[in-house]
Amino acid sequence: IRENKLVLLAFGTISPYKGIDKLIQAFSYLDGKYQLVIVGKAIDKIFSNELQEMCTRNPNAESIIFLDQFICDELVAKYFNAADACVMPYDHIDQSGVLFLALSMGLPTIAFNVGMFVQYIGKNNGIICNDNTIEGLVIAIEQFEKTKNDFSSDTIINYSKKFQWENVVKAILPIYG
Repeated sequence: IRENKLVLLAFGTISPYKGIDKLIQAFSYLDGKYQLVIVGKAIDKIFSNELQEMCTRNPNAESIIFLDQFICDELVAKYFNAADACVMPYDHIDQSGVLFLALSMGLPTIAFNVGMFVQYIGKNNGIICNDNTIEGLVIAIEQFEKTKNDFSSDTIINYSKKFQWENVVKAILPIYG
């Protein structure tokens, strides 16, 4: 991972609904100041091969790292700490463990407006794409690059604490008397 590039991380199980194909396509429209890191175990070899081929054909192929492998717990933080933003162009989802992991690590998130993402991602911790398309993703990534210094890891981490299990339980415990 290069220190002189803005590192975009896509992390977790690599499945079609996560929009990694759209992210790879969007990456072809970005200039040379970015690096794309895709890390996780693909759901099957055929899908993995398709994405790997897309990476190879991408005009920015030299700035893409695609690791189709399970990442042990001891290495997860290394990828999140090396990244500047987590990118989640999901086609659909309700909740995401990767989103809460990114927030707890203080990492801003760029995501499509699906599921409950808009409830958790705001101006202090990331960017929701105005348009859930490749073009919309490119615009959001470029917007992030221009505003990256507005994001504070400490602010994001503090925000994420309200989603910790013990805090969620405290909020609903009075209901159960």
